[in-house]
Amino acid sequence: MNKFLTKILWIVLLTTSNIFAQEDIKTIISKGGNFGEISKRADKFFKDSRRDIKTKDSFDETSMDEEYFKYMRWQSYWKNNLDENGNTANVAAYILAAMAETANKPNLGPFQNRTWTNLSNSNYIIGQIGMGRTTSIAFHPTDVNTFFVGTPYGGIWKTTDGGLNYTPMGDNLPLMAVSSIIINKLNPQIMYIAISDHVWYGSQGMGVLKSVDGGLTWSTTALKFDFNDNVRIYFMEADPNNQNTILVATANGIYRTTDGFLTVNKVSTLDTYDIHYKVGSSSIAFAGTNDGKFLRSTDGGATFTEITDFGDGDVKLVLAPSDTDKVYARFGNTFWVSVNGGLTFSTQYALAESNGVYAFDPDNVNVIVGGNFEVYRSNDGGATKNVITNWLGSNGLPLIHVDQRNVFTNPLNTDAIYFCNDGGVFKYNINAATWQDLSNGLKITQYYDISVSQTNANIISGGSQDNGSMYRNAAGTWQAFASTGDGMNTEIDPTNENIRYWEYQNGGFRRYENGSSVGASPPGKDGTGAWETPFQIDPSNTNRIVIGYDLIYASSNRGVSWTAISGILGSGGNVEQLAIAKINSERIYVTRGTTLFVKNTTDNNWVTKTTPATSSISDIKVDPTNSETIYITNPGYTSGKKVFKSTDAGTTWTNISGNLPNISVMSIVPYANVSGGMFVGTNMGVYYRDNTLDDWYEYGHLPHTDVRDVEIQYSSQKIRIGTHGRGVIEAPINITTCVAGDPDTDGDGKCNIVDVCPVIPNSQFGQPCDDGDAGTTGEIYDRNTCSCTGGIPTQTYCAAAGSAGTGGDYITRVNLGSIDNYSGQTFYSDFRSVSTTLRANTTYSLKTTLNYAFTGDAFDAWIDFNKNGTFENSELIAMSALTPNMFSSTSTGTFTVPNLSSFGATTLRVRARYFGSVNPCGNMYGEVEDYTIYLKPENPCEVNKVITGAQFLLSENYNYLASNKIVTDNTTVNNGSMLVLDAKKSVELTKGFEVKSGAVFQAKIGGCN
Repeated sequence: MNKFLTKILWIVLLTTSNIFAQEDIKTIISKGGNFGEISKRADKFFKDSRRDIKTKDSFDETSMDEEYFKYMRWQSYWKNNLDENGNTANVAAYILAAMAETANKPNLGPFQNRTWTNLSNSNYIIGQIGMGRTTSIAFHPTDVNTFFVGTPYGGIWKTTDGGLNYTPMGDNLPLMAVSSIIINKLNPQIMYIAISDHVWYGSQGMGVLKSVDGGLTWSTTALKFDFNDNVRIYFMEADPNNQNTILVATANGIYRTTDGFLTVNKVSTLDTYDIHYKVGSSSIAFAGTNDGKFLRSTDGGATFTEITDFGDGDVKLVLAPSDTDKVYARFGNTFWVSVNGGLTFSTQYALAESNGVYAFDPDNVNVIVGGNFEVYRSNDGGATKNVITNWLGSNGLPLIHVDQRNVFTNPLNTDAIYFCNDGGVFKYNINAATWQDLSNGLKITQYYDISVSQTNANIISGGSQDNGSMYRNAAGTWQAFASTGDGMNTEIDPTNENIRYWEYQNGGFRRYENGSSVGASPPGKDGTGAWETPFQIDPSNTNRIVIGYDLIYASSNRGVSWTAISGILGSGGNVEQLAIAKINSERIYVTRGTTLFVKNTTDNNWVTKTTPATSSISDIKVDPTNSETIYITNPGYTSGKKVFKSTDAGTTWTNISGNLPNISVMSIVPYANVSGGMFVGTNMGVYYRDNTLDDWYEYGHLPHTDVRDVEIQYSSQKIRIGTHGRGVIEAPINITTCVAGDPDTDGDGKCNIVDVCPVIPNSQFGQPCDDGDAGTTGEIYDRNTCSCTGGIPTQTYCAAAGSAGTGGDYITRVNLGSIDNYSGQTFYSDFRSVSTTLRANTTYSLKTTLNYAFTGDAFDAWIDFNKNGTFENSELIAMSALTPNMFSSTSTGTFTVPNLSSFGATTLRVRARYFGSVNPCGNMYGEVEDYTIYLKPENPCEVNKVITGAQFLLSENYNYLASNKIVTDNTTVNNGSMLVLDAKKSVELTKGFEVKSGAVFQAKIGGCN
């Protein structure tokens, strides 16, 4: 090549490189916003850069973590989590709202006690088929065997035996993503977790949560984010000498708290990837940014100064415990070395891989271990390195899972380095140079799809992220279809459990038979389909398979040969969902986005039909008794639009979403044994309904992780679900149905055992009623509480309002019991439609948040306990001082409800004031909000409850709790009333106990502790 052409070529290459550098895939994703627009920009990026690798070669693990696959994982998650405008939704906020709604529903239905059991593999299988991705570790300060592990979709786990066994903690977290963990060294009951993923294609963060009971329960702190801010939390570290001072590295800057997250300040606006205190120091801290900068602080993290800029890319820090002046900055595939505490970086060492994580031997500054795809060890401070693992176990080297995500050392065991990777947790014993897999029992596999055998209840298969396609054999042991790759959809022949089908991503279709797998894709289509390419075994002819790429193909010989049974559908593109009718298998349905395509039963022509879906349809199923009746699920957060039914092959639709909460519905399966029976999987559990029920009911209780697939194993009567973070879980199917002669107290056509409220006809829900309290108005019959409730107080109170003082001193949140209300600036708001119940002689905590607090801002609150229409001094709740010069400053007031002489509805008044005096009335700078409080008698959980001579009257509901037993005698439950006795051990009905006709009585065992 001549010099002129060479020069032109270099110009072209440099120009192209600059174009890509202007907006790479991370930048495109980080902007957030509309999912469709992000996807268009991302697709163009990969098309222009020729990086959309979709061939069978991409199934090799060495190419699995190309940015294209990471983007597809991002897309797979977010297409199920869009708001009604098509933007990436604030998932945690929707789940928190649904949790609050559920907390206000004491009547949870007939399936609340169903028990779920995890069936996932308990140990590493083979090759790169492990447990699942982990993100972080935190060690107990005094017990070497106790530590906690964070995961991106499976929550936080605890081990007390050094990693041999684990217990999940925090199943009710609003988001099961934990990117960083801190345990207070002086009081290990105090813990903090960052709710976020730590990779750019994972979930963004909602903030930091705190536990004061060793991880049993969690509460929010002052550091919180809206999902729409698109902030990921990468790492947290506590001051080694002051555990209340913590630094947090996030995508929108560095945050610092000095009081354990009661308050927090933003000290840097730079996108910060890593942060650490100098070993043993409270004053010196270091930070590495996502755009190549190394920062240093000399005031404990209150301020940071840029020391050097390495270029474009993330900076990961490595500190040497045995030489506190030695600081390594890993930038790309280079170690930059400082020997003077991060003041200068004078030495560079080349690394074999980019984006690795590393740790020093705590006792030997010359030994450093780490990597990314493989792991390397240096015995001379990083100058030279030797590979110490092999992803296939070749060359005499040990195999651990690839993609190291984080690395930690335990101060109580300085001879070990712990790695978090895509397969779990691995421990490297430094002196012995040996590895130990500590992943066993971490049931955190991120399944996309599962299948169950109908001829052998033990056999299950599934496809998962990072850990391939696997199956449980007849003996109950988990095995792998292949040793590497992402796994996607799977199917097991319903008549022969030894014939199974599975996929790599993008439709790398395989048939497993006689212990081995063979390629079975249509010619030229292997690896060209959707991320999860849909296929199904014909339910009436198991030799026939139908699979969807841009065309639909059918095979009558289990994938040996194929015939196209469609042309290009609609505007073209890969289809995403597929279903075959059992009654007539020529009726086939496929979807792409929100559009439905229906195959004629007499030829290979297809009809395009519209659907009511607002997001890409997440699942489609055909009714087992009617080939024209189909069900689709609409994921995301468009309230009231979750599940739709068509009885004419998609021409018209009926919304059957009913009372499903506004969470994402991802999967559905009809239950053939009950008319109209069906289960749906969401990111907050499984719900069930049938034709005998008035609506949907939660089926047991599950961790808040995505239920990507729902299957039924009929011979054992089990429902099995594939979750994206907690593996495979099952529950027994025990559906209670009405039979002739069952009592129907309220005469609404639903027998008492399945009626949501046996004493109020379902037709009356939402209708006006009178609860008998003269102090309230506007009550309705409430389905959730099975009572006449919801009235607001009729008392008239003194007028009060605020006005703009500083402009930022307005109320943004009020939290008391089930009240958790967010609001903007209004000066006065009547929120008495928002309520909570308080009981006499019980202590509560009121939390109020100001948009921005200046000196002079304060909160006051009153509850009119005596219901006389006046907020008296004795009813004032003392609120804590606000932290000035801070956004989202919070005030807390703790109070005990007095022993009241009357009960019913009353008013809570919350006032934010800028200077001014304590006064519930009049106008002053700030804002005022009113809420409704329902005052009720004390309801203690007694050891033994004795009920004697009670008369339970018309149109009332009575609930009694006991931690041991309940005994009743001479008690009558009258027509129209409902009595629930819930004891820990036993309910004894003795002489004179009577339930009159038209009354409802329930005895439960469970009680309170």
